[in-house]
Amino acid sequence: MMNYKSVISIIGILICINISAHSQNKNNPLWIITGSPQYILNKGIRLDAERQLNKKNQFLNVSALYYEDDSRNKFDLFNSQGLYEKMNGFGIKINHKIFFSPEKPHTDGTYMAYGVSYEQFMLDIPRTKWESHTDHSLEYYTYKEFSSTQINFKFGPSAYMGFQLTEENPFLYDFYCGVGFRYVVSQTDYEEPIHFTNSTWDYGYMGPVFILGFRIGGVIQ
Repeated sequence: MMNYKSVISIIGILICINISAHSQNKNNPLWIITGSPQYILNKGIRLDAERQLNKKNQFLNVSALYYEDDSRNKFDLFNSQGLYEKMNGFGIKINHKIFFSPEKPHTDGTYMAYGVSYEQFMLDIPRTKWESHTDHSLEYYTYKEFSSTQINFKFGPSAYMGFQLTEENPFLYDFYCGVGFRYVVSQTDYEEPIHFTNSTWDYGYMGPVFILGFRIGGVIQ
């Protein structure tokens, strides 16, 4: 099970960084560091780092993702939980972010963004099968339980719009929504892969996705 104390610690560090940054000069921010609390619902952590580009109203956004879950048979609203015993995953998202207003501060207001994402999930899946045995010319069958491994490679493009607010606030708040498409390629050491498609958040979903999210963090100058 993911250690959520580590998530709280990371958020605390971001808050400290943000308070320090706002106590300095507010002009020409260079970096934006944020976290996305909603990823906890999907057994994950997402941390973003944005670097301001030469055009001051544009940023390059890079997101690092980590997933972990071993709580089999617990209720899960978004994923095909119960089909696996353990899940580990990681991913990266790269986006180009453009604010519509050329005026300062360049970290406030409405923006558009587009980019690509890549995620990889390794799932330990419980399986069963009948095995044939022969003893003194007598053939019989036994029911065997075993575990197989499946790896899902999930990737695709995204485009979204958002509204970001930092001015006169101790923290940065970012609300965004958009659309995208996800492709999935599966590898398994068993006969056929399992299709994890309980929702668009699921670890094997392929198709169009609706993107809706919230980020909180700070500006480092």
